[in-house]
Amino acid sequence: LQESGGIYQATWQSLVNAIKQPDKRKHFIAGFIISLVAGVFMPLLGVVIAMLAGAVKEWWDSRGHGTVEALDFIFTSFGALAALPFSFLIHNLIF
Repeated sequence: LQESGGIYQATWQSLVNAIKQPDKRKHFIAGFIISLVAGVFMPLLGVVIAMLAGAVKEWWDSRGHGTVEALDFIFTSFGALAALPFSFLIHNLIF
């Protein structure tokens, strides 16, 4: 990150501010749960399914059912990726 401003600092600050929003936490948790449940069988596929769910949710919002926000998809994806090590662990314990 740049010390004296710039796009990296602005992007970082945007993410820090977004973490405080309950909606972004819900997207993170949803991505985590979807990835974990689907990832028990195939961990990487769980991440793909969770990210696809986030994309479909934003598409649904774009049809007049909500507000489209790129950060919603990003936080769903972060949750999906955060679940990946747990999915691998559970997968290896079961199979």
